[in-house]
Amino acid sequence: MTTTILNAIQLLVIVAIPWVLFTLIIHRIEKFTQHRLATRFGWKSILWTGWLGTPIHELSHVAMCLVFRHRIDDVALFEPDLESGRLGYVRHSFTKSNRFERIGNVFIGMAPLAGGAIALAILLLLFYPSAVQNALAKNPISNNPTSANQPDANSSLDPTRPPPSRSMPPVTNTPTGDLRPRPTMADSITQFFDATTIATASLLKHIFTRDNIQTKRFWCFLYLTLCIGSHMAPSRSDYHGARHGLLLLGGLIAATVLIISATGWDSVTASIAILSFVSPLLAIMMLAIILCVIAAAIVYVITMPFPVRYEIR
Repeated sequence: MTTTILNAIQLLVIVAIPWVLFTLIIHRIEKFTQHRLATRFGWKSILWTGWLGTPIHELSHVAMCLVFRHRIDDVALFEPDLESGRLGYVRHSFTKSNRFERIGNVFIGMAPLAGGAIALAILLLLFYPSAVQNALAKNPISNNPTSANQPDANSSLDPTRPPPSRSMPPVTNTPTGDLRPRPTMADSITQFFDATTIATASLLKHIFTRDNIQTKRFWCFLYLTLCIGSHMAPSRSDYHGARHGLLLLGGLIAATVLIISATGWDSVTASIAILSFVSPLLAIMMLAIILCVIAAAIVYVITMPFPVRYEIR
């Protein structure tokens, strides 16, 4: 039971940390790009990305409001306001005594991350479907989740082959009689990072080609990616709203881990399934960061000849 609890906590940390880091990085890129444009060309210059990114951001909030049964009081998908610096908003209310609705605040606040990831995935499928197919085909978790460090059962019984080394994981008999080493939590985590790296590298390899860069489609894709990626980060008000259900959600997760541990759940097998789902999403996030960094660098170069003309608070 102790091992299962530790595995569950480790899995939670492994999944949560990349999302936290992504939020911080994408927020910094967004702040840099918007500040660079606004101080040179005025506040309205950020609207050239906000027209697409802001509606996706706000619609993500709306979707989670509906899922967690919050009352939507008012919505503005794209309504720039110079005084507040706000591009859009969703006003919603909930019953404080309802735990389900309180937990929903966390998901509503963080919704733009998921909504932006989905929008980027759709964008990839529309512009470069073959790149997505190749990336998924090379995912070692989803294609063969139990193959890591596992020799073929028949070959392991071949007397002409040398015996396995002592460093290999212990071999257990499966119901079919095959001899296979039982995967460990370390194996699933290693596969997770390998799968994410391979998927990201594959996407970059098939998108950033000499032929693609010379096409209008590539630059259109880069621009739309910047529009979405520059508005994926939750706002200050989003973080403020999410705090209402954060402690309750943490307690629910802890209780779930204890219940699962008591039932003898195979945490390693479940972790492989969870990580195989998270890995492609994380690859899209990493691609978004890379593309937004490239776009931010282009903005920096373009704005270099222009002096600072506006003071932005």
